[in-house]
Amino acid sequence: MGPTIVGNIAGKRDVLRTWERNPEVHHILKAADSIETARKLIYTYLLSREMALAEMDIPVHPLEASVVRDSIKTMKNIISHRSERLAGFSAIEKLWALAHEDYSALQGLSWAFFQDVEHLLLAVRGKSGVYTDKHSPRFSLLKGRKAAIERSRQLDVL
Repeated sequence: MGPTIVGNIAGKRDVLRTWERNPEVHHILKAADSIETARKLIYTYLLSREMALAEMDIPVHPLEASVVRDSIKTMKNIISHRSERLAGFSAIEKLWALAHEDYSALQGLSWAFFQDVEHLLLAVRGKSGVYTDKHSPRFSLLKGRKAAIERSRQLDVL
């Protein structure tokens, strides 16, 4: 069971923990002199992670590599102008302001927002914890229909 959340309001501790998950992203946001610069630099960072993964410069379990790719794609979508227009909300604007220690940007942000960002930032680094070399899911040891049935069984449990 997760932590007890009173009022689901985010605080400075949530921000600091988020930066600990990916100090590189924090540094990029803090160094950016504008939101648009931050967007471009984060997008460039995500592309570099994508390239490093493709070149196998990120040593991760093959299934974790899939999580990394999906997380990079998700982060690129979140910071896109299109997503901002559709959602009526700018995550990059909030993150940039918070990197610049403007804690008034916390207004309207929930604990869940930071949980999502934290997990995405961990996953972008190949550290989602979903798959490890020690604990490969049972379906990854099987082939064909048997693997598909086992994976389906595991998803049913979730």
